[in-house]
Amino acid sequence: MGLDQHLNAEIDGAKIEIAYWRKHPDLNGLLEQIAKEKDPELKIFNCQNVELNEEDCRRIMLAVINEELPFTEGFFFGKSLHDKEERETTYLAFATALGLVQMGNRVTYYCWW
Repeated sequence: MGLDQHLNAEIDGAKIEIAYWRKHPDLNGLLEQIAKEKDPELKIFNCQNVELNEEDCRRIMLAVINEELPFTEGFFFGKSLHDKEERETTYLAFATALGLVQMGNRVTYYCWW
């Protein structure tokens, strides 16, 4: 068991996976903040899709590049690595997501723990 995270897009009716992370809790912490801003009634951030817009993607990219993801802990969450490779992979995933959103595609984030 653990934190599984998916960044997906829907392009012309087909669902594709942009990125997958296994136990990147700090990224999940920021996505939880975004989800709760979109839905203040949200109690537990688990097993639901959060649709991302251009602003969300840019916010995430900026937090990643500036190493400002919020420290996040949780049962089975593991620990974010904070290494260069993790930052690059995460940044590129959301840069791809941003481009897809700008082209009119739907992009969602989903976590399961």
